[in-house]
Amino acid sequence: MSPDAPRQNSVSVKTNSLVVKTGGRSPIRRSALFRMLAGVFFALIAAECALRPFSSALSNTWRPLTEDDPSEGRAKEIRQYYEGIAASHFSSSHARLTGHPWVKDAATLVLIGDSYVEATHVDDTETLGAKIEVLARRSGPPLNVRQYGWSGAGAATYVAVAPAIAQRWGAAPIVILANHGDLGSEAFVGATRLVIEADRTVHVEVHDELEAVRPQGIVDWILRRSTLAYVLARRMLELRSDSIPVVAVSSAPSQLFSEAAFIRISIRELKRAYSNRLLIVYIPETRIDGTIVDLSDEAAFLSACETLDVACLSERSTLEAAVQSSRLVRGFPNTLPGVGHINALGYSLIAEDVWKRALMARR
Repeated sequence: MSPDAPRQNSVSVKTNSLVVKTGGRSPIRRSALFRMLAGVFFALIAAECALRPFSSALSNTWRPLTEDDPSEGRAKEIRQYYEGIAASHFSSSHARLTGHPWVKDAATLVLIGDSYVEATHVDDTETLGAKIEVLARRSGPPLNVRQYGWSGAGAATYVAVAPAIAQRWGAAPIVILANHGDLGSEAFVGATRLVIEADRTVHVEVHDELEAVRPQGIVDWILRRSTLAYVLARRMLELRSDSIPVVAVSSAPSQLFSEAAFIRISIRELKRAYSNRLLIVYIPETRIDGTIVDLSDEAAFLSACETLDVACLSERSTLEAAVQSSRLVRGFPNTLPGVGHINALGYSLIAEDVWKRALMARR
């Protein structure tokens, strides 16, 4: 054997060792990457499972109101934890269910409003419609309450849906739950709005202001099936609220009309839409520190109702009496006390007052 042979063999071994060592990194890296991706995947699954008892995925497709069928029962469930923790149930036409059985051949009352009627912050039996049903069924013949609420709605929306409600429910009595902003100048801006023409005639226009940001394709498919994806997307939109376009009023600039004038026009259009079947219930803002707000709007509301001969009620005395006796009618365990939407106690007090002062006499 030549003297160089061991050296060559040694170099060969070293060379082979280097090859083995170099080739061994790739499986290790792939394994680490696989473990990382698997960890992320199972973390997402765990977050999805943890959220589902408290929140729902995107649900924004509904059948026309004219096809609403009370006999179908629960069609959709929406869970949320932003205000309280509640599971809300809806018909396929977006009617907020009361949790009570529908009584065949009983009289029907239609309750419409914004998120105060949609009421995803309370359970079915704690909604205003449910409370009214209980009071009616205790005192005489049963009454069915069909309630429709749309978050952010106002007078323009209520005028726009009037033909559909008339087609579906005929001459049923109508109760509109209104609050600060529903009847004033805000009804004349936005996607669905009242428009005042140059000759002072009024009509309603309906546009889809969310079309530009509405999810499409695979994004829509994911948001409808994943609670986690929907919650994250919703939080992103809340942080970037300026991404949603605002539609300005097309005519009759606000400087030509006072807030009281806008309120009067809104109530006039509601009366034209629903005639003498209409009752408007005003929910003022109440604060636990005793501060009194929106009095001018409320005064304009009551004055317009009297002038136009529209049945109206204000719940200020009811809600403020509750606050003065240290009973919180707004707020939830996971929100600031006395702030936000009406809670179950507030709905109970409003239902009792509306029933005694207005609805009982109409039976």
